[in-house]
Amino acid sequence: MSYRNLIKPLSTLWTRRTLIRCQPLTMNQPRADLMSTTGCPQSAGTADSVDKQESDSDMPFIVGHDKTKKFFYINLEQDGKRKKDTAILEYDWIRPGFVDLYHTGVPSAYRGQGIAKILAKAALEHFVAEDAKMRLSCSYLHKYVQETRLPRVWDNVVWDE
Repeated sequence: MSYRNLIKPLSTLWTRRTLIRCQPLTMNQPRADLMSTTGCPQSAGTADSVDKQESDSDMPFIVGHDKTKKFFYINLEQDGKRKKDTAILEYDWIRPGFVDLYHTGVPSAYRGQGIAKILAKAALEHFVAEDAKMRLSCSYLHKYVQETRLPRVWDNVVWDE
């Protein structure tokens, strides 16, 4: 079975060292109402839509994707209060099917918690699902891909262009 056949548009929720991938969230739902007893948003559907993986952080993170402004983001909170801090991974389409991932930024107060890794994984999986070739201009992403050497990601990275 092909990995690409398993990928559907998903939102990503990180909690308690576990990645839970669920169906997309609606933007007008209050954050407190999104959680069910399984840890997924209530719109998650069946148990088949959940994929668990390791994280370095104990804080819950939801990765968002703004296709218009071309970035992935995590709105960061502290003690349940919404702050203006946002971790971001920016990209630009060079041509159809070829994307340049050029910047990853995490506010200094949140560094060392694996937030950049969460953004990197979400973005890379997204572009692999779209079968896009990727140029990694961001030094963090370059290092992350070389260290993890995930075959499905490695095959989509263009190292010389």
